[in-house]
Amino acid sequence: MRKLLLFLLLLPCALHAQNAGQLVSLTPEVGHQLFDDTFVSLDTTNRWNAAVSASGGVAATVAANSGQLTLGSGTTTLGSSSITTQANFNQAAPGYIISMDAINLESPCVINADRFWGFGTVQGSPTVALPLIDGLGFELTTACKLQVVGFANGGGRTVIQDLSCSTGNCTQPGDSAPHKYFIKYRGDYSEFYIDCLAQNCLVATMKTGAPGPINNNLPKVLLAVAAATPPVSSDVVSDNASWVGETSANSTQISDGTYPVRKATVNTSGGLVVAAQSTDPCASSAIAKSHAFATITSATTTALVAVSGSTVVYVCEIDFEISGTTTGGTALFEQGTGAACAAAVVSKTATYTDAAGTVTDLFFKLGSGNSTFFLTTAANGVCAVTTVGSTPSIPVDITYVQQ
Repeated sequence: MRKLLLFLLLLPCALHAQNAGQLVSLTPEVGHQLFDDTFVSLDTTNRWNAAVSASGGVAATVAANSGQLTLGSGTTTLGSSSITTQANFNQAAPGYIISMDAINLESPCVINADRFWGFGTVQGSPTVALPLIDGLGFELTTACKLQVVGFANGGGRTVIQDLSCSTGNCTQPGDSAPHKYFIKYRGDYSEFYIDCLAQNCLVATMKTGAPGPINNNLPKVLLAVAAATPPVSSDVVSDNASWVGETSANSTQISDGTYPVRKATVNTSGGLVVAAQSTDPCASSAIAKSHAFATITSATTTALVAVSGSTVVYVCEIDFEISGTTTGGTALFEQGTGAACAAAVVSKTATYTDAAGTVTDLFFKLGSGNSTFFLTTAANGVCAVTTVGSTPSIPVDITYVQQ
C-alpha cells in the first residue's frame, strides 16, 4: 500500500522529462479550430476578403471542381495579387496559433517574382522589397529560394531561416507536389514545419519576437508580386487547403458552429452583447417608439410628426376613425417639409372615406406596429389631410420612430 501511495504522489512528476536541460511536457496540445477552407468555391461571404490584384497580377480564383485556390504575379512589372481572410488571428499566449496551407508550386521554379503565404497585412502597393507591413510566414524569393521571414511595421523583411539547398538548411521541397506548410505562432516564439507537425519536420524556429511582426493580430494572406524584371510566365501560388487553430483554450466561448472564429462577446459589466437582428426600428424591441395624436374636426392639413433636422420618420402604425352624419369625410397621410407639410408634399397612403350619407363610424388600422408601414425621406414630417362632412370627427393616433 505504501508503494502504491508513493507511486501516486510521484506520478505528476513522472509526466515530465528533462531533455538537454529543457523541461519537456508529455501533455499533448489540443487544438481548437478557428478557420477551415478546402476551396469548394471562393467564399468571400464568410471566409475571405475580395481578391486584390494590380498591374497585371492574376486575381485569386477557385476553378469549379478544382478544390484549389490560385493567384499569380502576372508577367508585368510589379504585377501583384493577394487575398486575405476576413478574420484576424491574435496570438494565443501561452498557447499558439497554428496555421496550415497545402501549397504546391511549379517545378522547375520560375524566377523574378516574390511569393508569400502565412500571416500578414499587405502594403497598399506591394513590391518585392516591401510586400507586407507586418507579417510572418514562408516566402519564395525572386531567385526561387524558400525562406521563413518576418516583417515588422513596414520596415522590410528579416530572414529567420534560409531553407534552400544552395545557401540554407536544404529543407525546401524540390517538386511540384502539394506540401503542407505549418506555422506554430506566438509573438515571442514560433516554429515552422513542412509536411508534418512533428519534430522531424521542423525547418525553422523564431526564438524571440524580434524578427516578427509588431502587430500580432493578423489575417492569413497569400501574395505574389512580380519583380522589376517580371517573370516570363505568371508565378502562381496554389493552395489546396487552409486552416487555423489555437492551442491555448484560455476560456470557453460561445462560437458559431460553422465559422468558429465568430465568437460571442461580453460588455464591461459581463453582459452578453447581442447584435441587432433587424435594421427596421419599428421591429426592434431595443428602440423606444413615439406616439402622437390629434382629433380633427375640419377640412385641413394637420401636422402629426414635425420635421426634426435631417431625421427620417418610420411610421409603425396609424389608427383613425372617420365619423360624420350626412356627408362623407376623407383622410390621407402625407410627408412634407416646413410647418404642417407646407412644401415638397408626397402622399404616403390612399385616401380613406366613409360613404356619404352613412351614419356608420368607420375605424381604420394602417400597419401592424411591429414593422415599418411607411417611412419619409430625410428632413420630412408626417401630416393628415382631411375633408369633413356634417358633425365631423376624425381622431388619429400614430406610433412612430424618428431618427
